[in-house]
Amino acid sequence: MFDFLYRADYDDSPDDTDGPAADNESAANQEGISPTERISQDALSRQWRRAQTNVQIYIIADKYMIEGLKDISKRKLNSNMENNWDDCGFLTVVSDVYGSQCPPRSDLREIIIRFALRHLGTLQKFRQFDDARKEYPEFVYELSTALIERVVELEKRTW
Repeated sequence: MFDFLYRADYDDSPDDTDGPAADNESAANQEGISPTERISQDALSRQWRRAQTNVQIYIIADKYMIEGLKDISKRKLNSNMENNWDDCGFLTVVSDVYGSQCPPRSDLREIIIRFALRHLGTLQKFRQFDDARKEYPEFVYELSTALIERVVELEKRTW
């Protein structure tokens, strides 16, 4: 928040607390994953931690009513999801946005629903997607409302 107040922006890159590359290599060998695959998984994980950081910044901005910071956090979250899609990472962000810490009816929900609709084909294959739908009824309601709107629009086009 203070970064934004001084620079009108903020750094959303996560701290690299995962340890040195050697730790990644030994963990990769234990799990049967090549070091290269492990590094790319770690990079993807960092990208989704960045998305979670943007959600947390939005929550702070909402609490202190800093509209400019809310706008930047929404833009950064949208960009992150657009450029670094991962179904499991997305489901983590769903829990952040629909969890108890995020303000009800936040603007982030629109972003979440838009990306959920875009990626339903792959999300439906994940058990975590079922879990998220069971745990967050408002997510289900907003997703189903968006689906209904799409179906109605398609019916209008075909009639």
